[in-house]
Amino acid sequence: MLRKILITIVVIVVAVLAWSFYKVSTYDGSSSVHRVEIDAERPIVWHYLTEAGYRKLWMADLEDLTAMGGIPGQVGERTLITLSIDGVPYEYIEETTALDPPTFWRLKLEAEGFEGQRTYELDIMDGSGTLLTLERSRRYTSLTAVILEPFFERAEQQSLENSLTRLKNMAESAPEKVKREAMADE
Repeated sequence: MLRKILITIVVIVVAVLAWSFYKVSTYDGSSSVHRVEIDAERPIVWHYLTEAGYRKLWMADLEDLTAMGGIPGQVGERTLITLSIDGVPYEYIEETTALDPPTFWRLKLEAEGFEGQRTYELDIMDGSGTLLTLERSRRYTSLTAVILEPFFERAEQQSLENSLTRLKNMAESAPEKVKREAMADE
């Protein structure tokens, strides 16, 4: 009798683990599209979006950006991003996988428990404005990440909204010196 109970428990545990692995390996996570109209020329928005010194100012919850390899501003550049979300440190690596300045930037994101992608597209609006479109997606790669997904999603959404608002405000109020630098880079 005890043997049957133990075998039943083992079968249940194996089934739960197999289901969990299947669930994690097939869970697509989340994706979203964000659009922001910015009253600034595209090269200025690009300058704020991509330059490390300015990213440190507009990225909400950012603690540090650390270069990890590749040529800055080129496909293959890798950066360690350190965030502090609600006082909890969080790190991920981003790698530039596609780049067409000043219109397109795609990043691959990797961290413990997830992998994802962010794509920034900058389009000219009527006049001198810029439409920034951010598409982001994430796929969870561990059971812990799947369980914590509601926390990740809520925290990232709030951080993303704050970041995009900061970026918009900075680009729209760019000093003449920054405007000249951005236009010279184009």
